[in-house]
Amino acid sequence: MVLVVCRRTLSPTIQTDAMADLSIQFHALPAEAIQFALDVVRDFDVSPLAIRVRPFGAQPIDDPNELGLILQEGGVSRVVFCFGKPSLLALDESGFIKLNPDSLRLDIGKLTEQGLRQSWLSARTENREAMALWKKIAARLRSATNAGAMAINPATGAKCVIKDYRYTANAKIMSESGLRMLPIAGSSILKFGQREGG
Repeated sequence: MVLVVCRRTLSPTIQTDAMADLSIQFHALPAEAIQFALDVVRDFDVSPLAIRVRPFGAQPIDDPNELGLILQEGGVSRVVFCFGKPSLLALDESGFIKLNPDSLRLDIGKLTEQGLRQSWLSARTENREAMALWKKIAARLRSATNAGAMAINPATGAKCVIKDYRYTANAKIMSESGLRMLPIAGSSILKFGQREGG
C-alpha cells in the first residue's frame, strides 16, 4: 500500500505575481452548490451567466431565481460570475475566456448513478480589484466547508492525502453512506475527514 501526502494537487492556490490564480476543488451536493451560486449573486456585485459547454452558450441572468431554475433543470452545470458587464460576442468557451478574463467560474459537480462529481471554483486574472472580490467569495465557500480528504486508487490501493481539499458536511454523510465521491476526471475515489497520513 502506498501513501502519499499531496501538498499541491487539488489544493487552493493564490499566486502573488502579476497573474493571480484561485482554485478550490470541493464536493457539495448539487443543491448546496446551486444555493452557493444564488447567494453569490444576491450578496455580491457580480454579473452572472449560465454557461452551456456543448454547444457553447452564455446566458445572462437578471433574476437569481431564474439561475436556480436553469441549474436545477440539469442542462447547465457551470456559472460564470463576471466583474463588470460581460462580453457576449464569443463563439466558443476559449473566446469567452479571452473576452472576459476577470471572471470567476463555478463548475457544479453532477450527481449520477456512478457517484457525485467534484465541484470547482476558479479564477485567473491580473485585475487586483476583481481578485479581491473573488477572494471574498472563496472565503465564504471555505467557511461553509471542511478540509481534508484522501484520494484512493481503486485499482492499486494507492492513497494520497489532500489536506486542503474541501467538502460539505452533507457530502461527507453521503460518502459515509456509500455514495462514491468522484474527481472531475480519473478513477480515484475521495474519502473525507483525513488531513494526515496513516
